[in-house]
Amino acid sequence: MKLAIRVVLGAFALVALLVAIYLSYAALGLRAHARTHGTLRGLALRAPVEIVRDGRGVPHIVADNLHDLFFAQGYVEGSDRLFQMDLLRRYVTGHLAEILGKPALASDEAERAVPVAAIVARQWRRLGPHERAILRAFSAGVNAAIAREPLPVEFRILGYRPALWTPRDSMAVAMATVLDLIDDWNAVADRDRAYRHGGAAALARRFPLSDPCYDAPLSRTSLPARTAGSRPRSTRSSPTPNLRSAATSGRSGPSGRSRTAPCWPTTRIWGCTFRGCGT
Repeated sequence: MKLAIRVVLGAFALVALLVAIYLSYAALGLRAHARTHGTLRGLALRAPVEIVRDGRGVPHIVADNLHDLFFAQGYVEGSDRLFQMDLLRRYVTGHLAEILGKPALASDEAERAVPVAAIVARQWRRLGPHERAILRAFSAGVNAAIAREPLPVEFRILGYRPALWTPRDSMAVAMATVLDLIDDWNAVADRDRAYRHGGAAALARRFPLSDPCYDAPLSRTSLPARTAGSRPRSTRSSPTPNLRSAATSGRSGPSGRSRTAPCWPTTRIWGCTFRGCGT
């Protein structure tokens, strides 16, 4: 009897120790953030790049060429939103259950009905050299962030490491918006019945194309002033990105999209990007 009690107590103690180790491991991840200050060296850049974060954490990227611009964008997104990017990749390809278990099986089954991999493969074959180079540069930036920056705490909690990012992953992630906006077959059938029974007027009443709560007036506005400073005039031999920040947090932007302000010699852009797409 005493032996049985000792075995049970020992088992409880072992479980408690493992839980404590797991919680400590996860807690360390909460304190780890991507770097937003300083200088990074040894990256696959062709010229110096500057990344400045404003008071809202929005990254302003200043680069001398498109390759470095999209590499830096990939690095920033891989540093800030890698877990979300991996979730989107798993969502559109039907691999959520591998990390989330049985509750995600229904989602995986529904998404695998759409041949995303085959669609992306056909799109990739039709891309020109310029588009492929952009996607490759973005993917290289994401993978550099995976190698150099702390992984988001969610990876520690779920106990796995993300696979390297590929150009086709960016194309697959872009399908998330398509899959979210298209109608399923049931909705198409309902619209068809409404049109057949009541015509266009009945269709418009039952399935309006928009909702007033989403309507927004268009007005003339000016672009925000450039906050990234002038392009760097570096004489260093090795390509080096400078990271400066007016904010202390490496997390920024709304959950689905993020604000980015890339800039290279002939163009200045201000807008939002869908995480992982590279555009």
